[in-house]
Amino acid sequence: MPCFCAVPAQQMAAFKPALMADVRVVPPQLGALASLLGLKNAAPVAGMPPPPRLDQLLAQLLPKVTANAFLRATVTAQNPNLKLPILLPPAGGPMVALAIKLAASPLPLHAPAALIAELKQMIASMMAQLMPRAMPIKAMPRLMIKNMTMAARLTLALRAQGICPMALAGVDGRFALSAGLAEPRATFAATVSFAATLKPPTAPVMMLPPPQLALARLMASLAPLQNVHVPLGLPPVTSPQFVPMFQNLLAALAAIPAPPMPMVPAELLALASLLEALSKILEAFGQDALTPAGVARVNAMLAFVARLDLPKPPVAAIALQAKLDALPKIEAVRLGGQMAQVPLLALSLTTPPPAMALAPLLDAIRALHAVLSNALKTSPFGPCVACKFPI
Repeated sequence: MPCFCAVPAQQMAAFKPALMADVRVVPPQLGALASLLGLKNAAPVAGMPPPPRLDQLLAQLLPKVTANAFLRATVTAQNPNLKLPILLPPAGGPMVALAIKLAASPLPLHAPAALIAELKQMIASMMAQLMPRAMPIKAMPRLMIKNMTMAARLTLALRAQGICPMALAGVDGRFALSAGLAEPRATFAATVSFAATLKPPTAPVMMLPPPQLALARLMASLAPLQNVHVPLGLPPVTSPQFVPMFQNLLAALAAIPAPPMPMVPAELLALASLLEALSKILEAFGQDALTPAGVARVNAMLAFVARLDLPKPPVAAIALQAKLDALPKIEAVRLGGQMAQVPLLALSLTTPPPAMALAPLLDAIRALHAVLSNALKTSPFGPCVACKFPI
């Protein structure tokens, strides 16, 4: 049975700030440094021919049609008599999206008959064991950590690209050491030297036209369909049996009423969002980040970064690089193109899913599970084999 006995009190206590104050305003240099380092890392290696850009590879791979036209042609090729709406629903339709969401649930949705007992156990355990530890965190004003959250996300982005601003500022070198990063001052100097050589491009353009970009995103969004059958206890999505069995599963889930809850699902989602922000702060600045000493370290780093004299970043080049970084991976696009052949797609483009009273609660549980699992490095949902929590 799912329970929250596996959530140690001391781990949840780390999310509770020891003071009610945010750090100083994040200086623009922190974001500018992340952009310049991203450009440097994406630049061709000296003496080597530049590799083809991802947008060029996708433009060669994808047909020159809109996502709507691609879906229509793909589905009607297998179902010539199918009547499709003139404007197809986005992202492959709601049935596709629902299958992917349900497959990510930590609850045993493949056994609807037992699900209601599982939900009752989980809710009782959550309210008795998790919420007393989480309520002080939930009461914290989100604005209290607004600046620190932004600084944490930029710090993690910089660290992933090869430089830790905490080490660069001489405030805390443990993160750079554990990540195996080079000497921060040398990396910073190389980045500034590279930035000084940049010239604003005259015509920075994306080589992937908007229709093909939308098609690439559509295909990548279909890629997770490959594995949805496993957690749902169904045959592979490529099987003709998947659609009728999935419809039966949805009908069974739709027949389950939402259990009474002391908290509405929106409150759980808000808690998950707040915990996600706090987990980023702890990841970026350490387990004592929310103490006076931790805040002082972050403020010292931000003060150092605010004094950096960075070359003015080429806005057009940075904007183009951001678009390139946001492109879906070729592997996901290829896999999604294969998943566009599955029978579920025809159903999804023509039939709405049944109304499901459990849907908001399942969404909130999925989000809370994902955040806590990432933050605590273990699933807080059990099942706990030694659980003595009363049902």
